[in-house]
Amino acid sequence: MSYQQAYSHLYSRPENEPLRNKIKAEHMAATMRTLSIDEAQALEPAKPFPPYAVG
Repeated sequence: MSYQQAYSHLYSRPENEPLRNKIKAEHMAATMRTLSIDEAQALEPAKPFPPYAVG
């Protein structure tokens, strides 16, 4: 069984519903979190997009 198959097998087991709910809650909290001004200013600037190909 591959890692992905084992993960899916364990994740989908009915007795692991509390674990799934905890994972979903952690993902939602991370998604909804906003950065403070200091955290945002400490980030590296994003790299510019590459120029469009002309041809």
